[in-house]
Amino acid sequence: MSPIWRNLLHALHTRNGLRSIAQTLMVCCAFAVLHADASAAKDKQPDPAQPTLDFQVMSGKDTFNRGDKLTVLVFVLNKSKTELKGVKVRLINSGLISPANPNEPLSLSPALGSVPPFGSGTATALLTVDENAEFVQHKLLFALDYQWQSANKKFSSSQSATLNVLVKRHFEDEAKGLPGGTAALLYLILPVIPAILAYEFLDSGRKKQGWKIPQFKPEYILPSFLLAVILAFFLLAAVKLDISVAYSNPGIFVAVMVASALLGLCIPAVRWGVQQRRWKKQAFKSDDALDQYLIKVLSKYKNESNLPWATGTVNGKDWKGLELEQPDGTKVLGASLQVSPTGSNTFEELKEVVGTDGTIKNREKLIQWVRDKSVTLDYKDKINRGGELLKNVVAGKGEGLVSFQSTQSVSKPIVISTA
Repeated sequence: MSPIWRNLLHALHTRNGLRSIAQTLMVCCAFAVLHADASAAKDKQPDPAQPTLDFQVMSGKDTFNRGDKLTVLVFVLNKSKTELKGVKVRLINSGLISPANPNEPLSLSPALGSVPPFGSGTATALLTVDENAEFVQHKLLFALDYQWQSANKKFSSSQSATLNVLVKRHFEDEAKGLPGGTAALLYLILPVIPAILAYEFLDSGRKKQGWKIPQFKPEYILPSFLLAVILAFFLLAAVKLDISVAYSNPGIFVAVMVASALLGLCIPAVRWGVQQRRWKKQAFKSDDALDQYLIKVLSKYKNESNLPWATGTVNGKDWKGLELEQPDGTKVLGASLQVSPTGSNTFEELKEVVGTDGTIKNREKLIQWVRDKSVTLDYKDKINRGGELLKNVVAGKGEGLVSFQSTQSVSKPIVISTA
């Protein structure tokens, strides 16, 4: 038997020998555990750290109007020893700023491409404020996408930056210089002003006052405010229907102004048309036939049997005649007539309609007889112009009667009955 086995058997038969063997086994197990942990730690690699960098987005100004160009400056500072590759910038939330596709990178000038270790890169991007952008402050979110490599492995990362952009109305700065509340009032009644000015311009022509430059008078402010409030209700309804009615937009502004002016022109145009129709039907003309003239006089002066036989001087001549008024208020002179029976009508029947003293007893029947030519008409008293008896049944501007003013008058019948 070898000495090793002899010593081992001897140790098993003694208490001290058993204790020594146990201690030796414990040391061996501890050594094995420590060796396994060291090997596992040696095989496990630490996670790579993302490169440290600064990403900033800036603009030369922070207030814009709709349709303005927005130049954005992009600045990237690489604070690590890792190179950044495939650098791209995206606009995540547009806020109605074009381009508005969050999946498409912005067109940078110059293209960043890559940023070297401890280096930097700058570029610009051109954006456009949309024509329908809200008049508020927009917070634009930009994302910087890049790739980097560590321990022969490729990684992709992103970093964000924000830019505040305030979209304001046109002439907003100019309006701030006006007294308090004035700008809001002008902005409210602005769509109504062209309608009122257009109305004044065409209405002056209708009234034959000459074509003159219209004025927005102080008395127009209150009705303009009322019309503007009514218009605002329609605009609110249009907004609910998702229709853009922001007339601060140049195109919409022009459209609103033109529409307002056309609407303002419509009112006097309609009145002018009605006036012309009424003039054609009711106006006294020098070439009117006796029946036309009498029907017009009887229709206009429905409750009168007599009219003033006026006397006045125009251009050195004395004028005499029945004083009549045109639909536009101008004065003209007319003749006095007499009516006699014809056909089946008798003089007694005629006197029941109009008396020999000129009293009109049945106006509607007389007009009907005149239209049916059931009576005969003739002059009783003709218009007198400086001693000359005119053949015309009416005298106006064409006959030299301009701005007639009566100096004296007597009452005379429009028409009398004769046998």
